[in-house]
Amino acid sequence: MKISNEVKIGLLTIIAIGFAFWGYKYVQGNNLLSRAQNYYAIYNSAAGITVGTPVRIAGVGVGSVSGVTLDQKTLTARIDFNINPNIDIPPATLATIKSISVLGEMAVDLTYPSPCGGDIPCLESGSELIASSQSFLQSFMGGGDGEENPLANITAQLGEVMNQIDDRFFGDTSSHVLARTTRNLAETMENMNSATSRLDNLLATNTSPINRSMRSLASFAEQLSAKQAELTLIIDNTQGFTSELSKLELQETLTQTRNLLDSVSLTMSNANRSMAGVGNIMTSIQSGEGTLGKLIYDEEMAASIERMSGSLDTLLTDFAERPYRYMPFKSRNRVIRFDRKDARDRADQVQMIPDEGAEGR
Repeated sequence: MKISNEVKIGLLTIIAIGFAFWGYKYVQGNNLLSRAQNYYAIYNSAAGITVGTPVRIAGVGVGSVSGVTLDQKTLTARIDFNINPNIDIPPATLATIKSISVLGEMAVDLTYPSPCGGDIPCLESGSELIASSQSFLQSFMGGGDGEENPLANITAQLGEVMNQIDDRFFGDTSSHVLARTTRNLAETMENMNSATSRLDNLLATNTSPINRSMRSLASFAEQLSAKQAELTLIIDNTQGFTSELSKLELQETLTQTRNLLDSVSLTMSNANRSMAGVGNIMTSIQSGEGTLGKLIYDEEMAASIERMSGSLDTLLTDFAERPYRYMPFKSRNRVIRFDRKDARDRADQVQMIPDEGAEGR
């Protein structure tokens, strides 16, 4: 029986479609020619995981991710795995999502504490694995959920280094300039705290005077507000005055001011010379030079002046009592007659004075 070309083409097309479907599934990690085991795990995040992401044990590929679905109610992601049928999966197997290259390539590593077999039964296909994930840094340094923190040693070493730095640069017994500066700064802060406390006490003690001052200030502000219209008028007048003043000839004013300053400077110079002369005179007087100096410091001259003053006083008294002696038109006989008359008058006055002793008797 001869097969037509159309049938041959159809068969080849079917075979090609079959191979394409098998290759697509194989690329996704599903080998249609072998019976695989199916497992799944629930993750809070499936970032970077796609269908076909390899599943490994100890770095050896044992399957692939066959599906990634989202549960919108719980906001979790379910990842399904196809595992080769000859791989036994024990209980407590940890399915850890991690990065396997710096380019962001992801994989799911299966780890377990002990293999199954004997007393430990293996997980059946369709079972749920324990979900775990590692950050990019943890993926290259080791550690994950349920494992020891890989940064613990580094943290301890960094802590020791920081302690040494603290002792070296900030310790109480360190002589480093930073340590001394820190201690000085601490003392300064203590002094500032003490000063602040004293200031608080001072404010607490003087609260009443401060309140009175504030009330006085408020009263002054009220009075100032009441005088606002008058102040506005004064300011307007001042502005008008300054505007008129700005119209004056500035150069002429400066010239007059300069001349005035020159006159003041000349006057001050003359005053300085006068003061210097007065100072010289005072120095001469203090040293006993000149008439005034001798008058102040020479005792003999002072005594002479005192005698002269007594004589002058006697002369003035005599002039007051007997002025006729000093009249140029008086003759000598008249002067003698007036003297005798004055003597008789004084004798009569003495007799008219009552005797206090006689009155007592």
